[in-house]
Amino acid sequence: STPLTYLSFHLLGNNYWGLRFVIPLLSIIIIFFLFRIADKELYSKTHKTFIIILLLTDFYFFTFSRFQTPQIYSILAISFALLCFYSINDIYKRIFIVSFLSISSVLFVYVYNIFFVFGVLLYFLIYIIENKNIKLFYCLILGCLTSFFLFLIALYFMGFTLLDYFELFINFNEKRSAISIDVNSGVLNFISSALSNFFSILYTNLFRFNSIWLFFLVFGLVNRIQLFLEKGFKLKSADLLLFVIIFAFCQAMFLNSYPFKKWIVLLPIVFCYGIEFFKRLSLHSLNILVIPSLLTFPIIINSYRLNNSSEYWDGFNYCLLYTSPSPRDKRQ
Repeated sequence: STPLTYLSFHLLGNNYWGLRFVIPLLSIIIIFFLFRIADKELYSKTHKTFIIILLLTDFYFFTFSRFQTPQIYSILAISFALLCFYSINDIYKRIFIVSFLSISSVLFVYVYNIFFVFGVLLYFLIYIIENKNIKLFYCLILGCLTSFFLFLIALYFMGFTLLDYFELFINFNEKRSAISIDVNSGVLNFISSALSNFFSILYTNLFRFNSIWLFFLVFGLVNRIQLFLEKGFKLKSADLLLFVIIFAFCQAMFLNSYPFKKWIVLLPIVFCYGIEFFKRLSLHSLNILVIPSLLTFPIIINSYRLNNSSEYWDGFNYCLLYTSPSPRDKRQ
C-alpha cells in the first residue's frame, strides 16, 4: 500500500484526497476482477446479475471502499489471485502465477494474509500428488521463490535487510502482542478463547451486514461435506476456497485482532462460493437449500444477539450524561 499512497500524496497533496483517493479506484478494480470471475464461470445472465448487484450494494464493502486500510489491498491481491486461478487454463502457468501472488499478498501487502498462502499451497500440493507430476511441484516452488527474491530486492532498494523486516515484527509484538488467545489462565480458558476466536469469523461485519454471504459460505461447506460422504474425496477447483476458509478459521484461533473489521478480506472467497452455489443450483432442485438455510438462520440470530446486546448499545448511550435535573435538584 505504501507506494500507491506515496504517489497519491504527491499528486493530490497531504490531505484526505491524497490519502483516500486511490482507495475507490482500487475498489472498482476489485469489482472488475470479481465480475470477470462470475462472467467466466456462470452462464445464466440472471445469476451473474444477481451476484454482481449483491457485491455493488454490499453495505460493508461500500463503506470499506472509502478508507485507507491494509484490508482493501488484501482484497485486491486475493481477488486477482482467484481471477488467475479461474482464468488461466495452462496448469503450469496457473500454479506459478497463483503461488507467486499468494506469497506476494503476504510479503508485499499484509502479513495477516498468511491463511491464503497455506490454502493455496495445500490445494496445489494435493493436486500435484494426485497427478503425480513433479514438474508442477517445480512450478510451485519457483512461484514462491520468485516472489521472495523480488521482496528481497524491494527491501534492498528501500534500504532495509531481511533482518530489519523481522525485527520490525518482533518489536511490534513486544509492544502489543499479536497473539489473540489466552495462554496464561489454564487449559480450559485456553480452549475457550481458541473456540471463541474460531467462531468469531461467523459474526464479523462481512456477514453481519449481509447474511447472503454467510449463506454462501455455509452452503459451500455443507455441499463439500455432502459430496465427500457420497463420492469420497476427489479434488475439485472449489476446494481451493475450502482450504483457504479452513486456514482462515485456524488462523483466527491465534491471530484475531479486530476480527469484526479485518475478516472482510474473505469477501472474494465468499463471492466465489456464491458462484459455486449458482453452478450447483443450475444442476439440482431447490432441496439443496434446506440444510444450509437451517444452519445459517441460528448463526444470524446469534450474531444479532451478540452485536445488538445491551452492553453493545450502552456504549452509544449518552443520554445519562445530559439528563435534565430533577425538580428537587432545581429547588436546591
